[in-house]
Amino acid sequence: MLRPWQATRRRGFTLIELLTVIAILAILATLLLSAVAAAQKQSRQTICLGNLRQIIVASELYLDDFGKRPRSLSSLARKPAILRNPRSLLCPQDPIQRGAAGTPGRTNEAWGNLVNHSQQPAQIAVNKDIEEPSWEQELIVTQESRPFSYLHPFFWVKPAWRHLLQLGGPLTGISVCELHGVRISDPARLAIVERQPFLAWEGLTLRAQRDGAVVSRRLFHGNESGGGSPLIPIRMNDYPWEYYVDQWTPLGN
Repeated sequence: MLRPWQATRRRGFTLIELLTVIAILAILATLLLSAVAAAQKQSRQTICLGNLRQIIVASELYLDDFGKRPRSLSSLARKPAILRNPRSLLCPQDPIQRGAAGTPGRTNEAWGNLVNHSQQPAQIAVNKDIEEPSWEQELIVTQESRPFSYLHPFFWVKPAWRHLLQLGGPLTGISVCELHGVRISDPARLAIVERQPFLAWEGLTLRAQRDGAVVSRRLFHGNESGGGSPLIPIRMNDYPWEYYVDQWTPLGN
């Protein structure tokens, strides 16, 4: 028989053991949160791919019905038979849609092409070489009246639009999402970004093409040569051809 002082004592966790368990739990929680964040990001990109494919179909239906390109994404959304869900124009990666603090008050003022002043020089935007019978009518059909997250070249003047089709053919991009890239804040470019908001983003870009495919491209803002980088540079003060085609020549050449 054991005497009382010889009885086995119940041993608790040491401080080192507790710290070890806490550290393991913290690591597991970090891995779990990272996996959830990655899954959510992939889910948003998948939804965006579906949206872009709907825009492709809607633009082709518009072309079949009216015999000409739509001049805005809003012109698709105003016709339920062509684009049934206007929310297809909104990327779930859009910070406005996600409720991120400090974002502009309207979706398309941050990176989309508001009316027709962000993807082409201002002096080109007032060119009246258009398809519509009058400039006043053209302004009506070109105005964006619905919120949207995607870039598009539909509003470009006729010579640039024709040039784009010649460059890309069925591979011409008709809608682009750059929101899966990275927002950059370069004070030296703030004045340019204010005039052309799409210049505030670079990296992964999703392009919806006329052939029905949605392809990924990585774009950055650089010079014409790109310095040997495998990424495709976006040139400033010119139509952003690289968003919509892989081969390009300046307009007029």
